[in-house]
Amino acid sequence: MARITPILLIIFSLNLFTACSPDTEPGSKTVTPDTNLNETSPDENENFPEDNPPETDDNCGSLKPLLKLLPQAKEMDGLPETFRGCENSSEQTASVIYNNEGDDYSEYQFKIYVLNPESVYAKANLTLENATLEQQAFINQAFKTTGDMHKTRLELCHHYHQNPMIPDGRNPLITQDVCVMDNMDANKEIWNAYTIKNDLEFHLELQGRKAAIISTTDIAARQLVPLFNQFNLQPNP
Repeated sequence: MARITPILLIIFSLNLFTACSPDTEPGSKTVTPDTNLNETSPDENENFPEDNPPETDDNCGSLKPLLKLLPQAKEMDGLPETFRGCENSSEQTASVIYNNEGDDYSEYQFKIYVLNPESVYAKANLTLENATLEQQAFINQAFKTTGDMHKTRLELCHHYHQNPMIPDGRNPLITQDVCVMDNMDANKEIWNAYTIKNDLEFHLELQGRKAAIISTTDIAARQLVPLFNQFNLQPNP
């Protein structure tokens, strides 16, 4: 049971709001990631000073091919790479983070969420050796429920895009099949760009000073969508 407890937390893994699905259906296109990617990760120490390499996490398991779908740049918008790795307990994700420190703090986090427990990327990590059939079914269903909430959030973004309701130029937008929106909170210091392709959510989050100075969703889209395009959504055959 000790190994089961962290996975049960997936029900609470969403960082943004959740809501009921709107009546309108999203019009996003589907792109199939290459499931036969070479399972080799980039050289984490390349182009970094020996005394300050980025933090890495090799605990990827079946998520490891997703590392090749992340941006491969060692710097993003003036910020250095500080982490590249995976989370395979309460979430099934691969991510790369670029940030700085101090009063000028800003962070870009590129993350790929696996939304389906039957995905080849997640299934092996979610299958627990000592779990009963009932326990395994509960784990899979809880994980699927979280994935469905991610999908509902994207549907809601499409709904807001088609029916603008938020003032001050911060209504969620769909640009190049990517949802761009803030966190709909009072602080207004986080912006997101994300889309879903075949049960994988590709998500870029910007927070800190660089996010706080962006006043409208249109400006956020012009800044985030070109960076979002550094995800490898169409890997080589």
